[in-house]
Amino acid sequence: MTQIEVLTPALTTIGESALWDVETERLWWIDIFGHAIFRATAEGRELRVWSLPSRPSSFALCADGDRAIITSGSRIAFLDLETTELEVVFDADVERAGFNDGTVDRQGRFVTGLADHDLMEPATFDRVGTTEPRGRLYRVDGDRTSHDLGQPIGMSNGPCFSPDGTTLYWGDSWSRVVHAFDYEPATGLTTNPRVLVQFHGDSPAGVTAVPDGATVDAEGGIWVAACYGSEIRRYAPDGTLDRRLPVPVVSPTSVAFGGPDLDTLFVTSIGDATLPGGLHRAGPLAGTILAVHGLGVRGIPETRFAG
Repeated sequence: MTQIEVLTPALTTIGESALWDVETERLWWIDIFGHAIFRATAEGRELRVWSLPSRPSSFALCADGDRAIITSGSRIAFLDLETTELEVVFDADVERAGFNDGTVDRQGRFVTGLADHDLMEPATFDRVGTTEPRGRLYRVDGDRTSHDLGQPIGMSNGPCFSPDGTTLYWGDSWSRVVHAFDYEPATGLTTNPRVLVQFHGDSPAGVTAVPDGATVDAEGGIWVAACYGSEIRRYAPDGTLDRRLPVPVVSPTSVAFGGPDLDTLFVTSIGDATLPGGLHRAGPLAGTILAVHGLGVRGIPETRFAG
């Protein structure tokens, strides 16, 4: 039987980038507007907070455990977890666009994408198909080289990989679509882009849910946070919606399987934040971290960045 507990109180304004690290058995997440990284046990204890000099938008641990790779604005950088100093490795230098959400592939490369700042309001949703977005998808390899994957996107969200690492899933919150790409593990190249999910087609009338953070389970199911929609959705690899998980927050933002058996789904959310368009509505649990038990599936250990 599915049970949802509140793991932490409302500590975050915009919680994002949930990550369970199997080596340290800790849950990590960020607060974008709060300029912070958080870490806790699976029970929400031993909470630690890192205050950052700039606003983070995604986060992953490096192989040595002493550093993280993060995105902030138009930059990708390494963060020293001892000093919180940043070492920039790439600047996309795109006008009115910034990185948003990222993850590590099974080989240890970091993938992330830009969000076009002019396409973040719901009023721009009707421009899909008539406007070329400024967002792009990028990959950073273990040797610190960066690569444009050649895919335009409006508001990048929820990159994640199939269990075997040969399919890359990527959401666009602007077009409300989840894309799939063939992914070559040896090279990190993407081919055969296709629409996997028309996210708004699975939303009730009057609900403007958008795909946000995502992860996969060991069976290949794709779990997507329906931001503004008060639920998490599980899709089969062919894009079929096979499960809805209602959650007690209007705006879930990211999901990660964790815990000792990788069978707990952790969910971040938006707290009391001023966002464009008025879709977000705060509630008593807004900004908390949720832990969902009893889903009957397990996640996959996340890989650390190889650089």
